[in-house]
This record gives sequence, C-alpha cells and structure tokens, in this order.
Amino acid sequence: MLGLHFISKGIIGIEHGKTFNTLFEKRHSSDYEAFAYCDQQMVDDLTPMAVAFIENIKELIK
Repeated sequence: MLGLHFISKGIIGIEHGKTFNTLFEKRHSSDYEAFAYCDQQMVDDLTPMAVAFIENIKELIK
C-alpha cells in the first residue's frame, strides 16, 4: 500500500520504498521463519537507511 499510495505518486522517493521493503522483509522473516540471519554489518548498513526513512516520514507528517 505504501507503493500504491505514496511512492507511485512521488510523495515518497523510490529509495525510501526500497528501504521499507528491505526492513519489512527482515522483520517478517524474523517473525515467521525458523531462523533469521542478522549480523553487525547488516545492522550497520540498514540503520542509516532506516533513520533516513523515518526522517522522511516525519517531514511528511508535519
């Protein structure tokens, strides 16, 4: 729904849509798969992307 209502209309950038999808997949796999892999490098790579996504959403809410 994020893609349909916000990304396709240019309200949220494609890069933030990709970030959301990546983070959603990681969370989903940790909930529903027998084993979820995550190491420090992955966290270090994903953290700035998540922060940028959150900041973008905060700006939209204002």
